[in-house]
Amino acid sequence: MNKIDSKLLMILLTNLQSKISEMLDDELDYFLDMTKEELKEIISYYYKLGGKRLRPTLFVALANAFECREDINPYSLVIELIHTMSLYHDDVIDDAYERRGAPTVHIKWDVPTAIVGGDVLHSLVHGHLLNALKQERLKNKDFVIRFLSDLTHFVELEIGNAVLLEMKYAKTNTIPTLDESMKMTASKTAPLFAFSASAAAYLSEKTINTVDAMYQMGWNLGFAFQLLDDIGDYFESDKDIGGDLREDKKTPILVMINEKYPAELRHYREIDTLTTADIEKFKIQFKDIFLEIISIIKRKLQKASEGLEFIPSNEGKDQVQAIFKLMELKNNKFLELLK
Repeated sequence: MNKIDSKLLMILLTNLQSKISEMLDDELDYFLDMTKEELKEIISYYYKLGGKRLRPTLFVALANAFECREDINPYSLVIELIHTMSLYHDDVIDDAYERRGAPTVHIKWDVPTAIVGGDVLHSLVHGHLLNALKQERLKNKDFVIRFLSDLTHFVELEIGNAVLLEMKYAKTNTIPTLDESMKMTASKTAPLFAFSASAAAYLSEKTINTVDAMYQMGWNLGFAFQLLDDIGDYFESDKDIGGDLREDKKTPILVMINEKYPAELRHYREIDTLTTADIEKFKIQFKDIFLEIISIIKRKLQKASEGLEFIPSNEGKDQVQAIFKLMELKNNKFLELLK
């Protein structure tokens, strides 16, 4: 990776994300035109709570790097809303009360509204590209068909299988193997990152080798991102600190602790109500496991960086590198907090 000042990269990323947010907001107006008035607030609720928009940011940065000639706005919104759509059902499954400091959909309204809202959003997301094609905002029908097909088979089915497997383990005291846990973790987030990166390449008519390289780069970035999220649950969370432990989620952190310290982990799993003090003690007691996860994240980011050689040197590549730097800095932050 080219040596570029971290501050300059973060400024570059912030500027890009600001432009993307404006572009997505404008595209959302087109999207909501398809929707009945009574549904608009529900299906745009999580989107309007904000967020990092990292998946469309990766897509747009690569489209910029590859000098994509397609109108990327409709595709970018679909990528963001596919992620947003999953939150409606996730929060019901987790019985989460807050997201990004606001009540979750099933708390603000009710569970049926959250389920139907997620389903409706899912249907409209697919329809958005078809509508853009009908309006001739998108010209290449083959691109739209491939994008929607890949989205279904390589993202939605993959994530759905991971969620079902996670729910299966959540219902029992059974703890999966580390390999199983890693696969579940990767499959929750990596598919959409991989899809976003590879789609930018094939919409730019790049070679199959470049498309495959972008898929692998995105997969490893997404894997690292999910592991960062797992660690962040114990340090910074838009829900509650230590929620994964309280909910007995079989993340790699819990599985690795179980493999090395089964009796000690059992103690925490048997506590009816874990306090903030319990969570702090947990982090200190199993510091070595958290450090190992941080090392795995570093390796995933290094593996992902192999894809950078397929990207031409321009501002778009710098924007991609800024995403790498963002994750690297976050990983380093957790490392410092553990010292």
